[in-house]
Amino acid sequence: MIINTGLLVSFLSTINIRANENIELSIFNVYLIGFISLSILCSIGSLLIPINNITFVLIYFVICVFLVFVPRLRYNVNLFWSHFLDSLKANKVAAILWLLFLLVVVSKEIFVFDSGNYHTQNIKWIREWSVVRGLGNLQPQLGFNPMFFPLSAIFTLDVMAFGKKILIHPVNAITYSVILTELYRLSKRYFPVDITKSSLYLTILLISLLFIPLRTSSPSPDIICASLIIAMIILFLENNRSLILPSIILLLPTYKLSSVLVIILLGHWLLQGKSRTFITSIFALALFIYTPYLIRNYYLTGYLIFPFAHIDLFDAVWKIPRSSVLFEFDVIKSWARQPNNLDIVNYPLKQWVPIWWERLDILNQFLALSYFLPFICIPVGLYFHRNKYSLLSIFLSATSLFWFFNAPDVRFAYGFIFVGIGLFICMVLQFKEDSFFKRRNLIFPIVIVIWLLCILYFHRSHFHSLLKRPEQLVFPCSYSESQLTFVESTDNLSYFKSTHLNTCKNHSLPCTPRLTTPKFNIVPLGENLGDGFKVVSPNPQSE
Repeated sequence: MIINTGLLVSFLSTINIRANENIELSIFNVYLIGFISLSILCSIGSLLIPINNITFVLIYFVICVFLVFVPRLRYNVNLFWSHFLDSLKANKVAAILWLLFLLVVVSKEIFVFDSGNYHTQNIKWIREWSVVRGLGNLQPQLGFNPMFFPLSAIFTLDVMAFGKKILIHPVNAITYSVILTELYRLSKRYFPVDITKSSLYLTILLISLLFIPLRTSSPSPDIICASLIIAMIILFLENNRSLILPSIILLLPTYKLSSVLVIILLGHWLLQGKSRTFITSIFALALFIYTPYLIRNYYLTGYLIFPFAHIDLFDAVWKIPRSSVLFEFDVIKSWARQPNNLDIVNYPLKQWVPIWWERLDILNQFLALSYFLPFICIPVGLYFHRNKYSLLSIFLSATSLFWFFNAPDVRFAYGFIFVGIGLFICMVLQFKEDSFFKRRNLIFPIVIVIWLLCILYFHRSHFHSLLKRPEQLVFPCSYSESQLTFVESTDNLSYFKSTHLNTCKNHSLPCTPRLTTPKFNIVPLGENLGDGFKVVSPNPQSE
């Protein structure tokens, strides 16, 4: 993927999609531009064709053709790779540790429940068919449309090798490792010139290492959003003037609707005296990002945004019944507060908050409380005239309120929370910077070593597993096999039925734990699965 993004960024520079801005060809910038480009390309392509490893090869073929016929493209590719290899030579130890980190996190068996429940199945549909009409009727989560899934589909490795089934979703692990590398580089760069900024980046790095790594083996949108939010904050604080920052801001809501408030930062960014050409480029980006997103939503569910039944503009044959959409909206909102209790969405604040708080473990309670630390940072930033930190604190405070009153699941806010904790540490050091500065050579290494030991202890079970079965580094763990029930209805719809504990995982299609509309019959729209599904009344005479 690093190779692919390196080639793509060179391609983009050739056709001048950089709004006359100079972008440093660092690994961080190159990766993000390639990531954004591939995400848009896969989103558009998923409307027309399956997105899988064949698509990956076709993209490479097209790039190789451009490499042959466009000299400037070859020059930019050579420039990037010479820079990349120089960085590896200068940081050999870091490069080896980075590679080991990737091998360790990818080798972990996917244990994120939602990945077994619908992430992997969603990607499987994208890899086998172009967008499927009414797919949300088969399972409500298949109607959710994270545009991260088409990108993940192109890099998913699902093969049999040496008698062992291997399933790897590598994008989360690679993206997070690139973000980690940049956080480390920046924390090192600003130390000891700017202790507060160095501590901000270092805190984000260390806190995220405690919660993120072993979840990166899954294709979870929560994890990629956490990584991109951290990348967005880095670009914001480093005054990046390219199109990378607005592109990430525009992408995030299509990956996870709970990230929609990042648009606030885009509004502020546009008010900073941007040229008309630059603003036009951003609107063009928005068109390329949101058009396939809305079209996929329409085909999957019959709605522009699912599960928001109030935005109801079409009457497609495959449309999910409105009652089912309203039900799913309540399920999502209630699940974050207390699973399997729909009534909790109607509870007053003083009633649902204690219930929600009690079901959190101690680490998640710590993270939930930490999300409100930016409120403390606002006056501190204003007092020390750190305007960017103040603005960032206001932004994080707004997102914390939105999160708390809508869907207060800690996973949905990982990126915001990590940045908030880092910002709080940064503000505390504003008061103690002089005394801390005198002892920096002693304190920093001690803090880092102690924290890394805590991380190793926290993840000890996985390292113990690797010591017992080191072959996992070459042949990563796949899902355990699911023994599912085969259901054959009277309406020519046959599917595999899973249970809450025995999810579909990587089972063959179609598979579902629950139909979206159990009170209706679901029938195929054609002979093939790719033709789609629709709902009909249980009693044909009542239609």
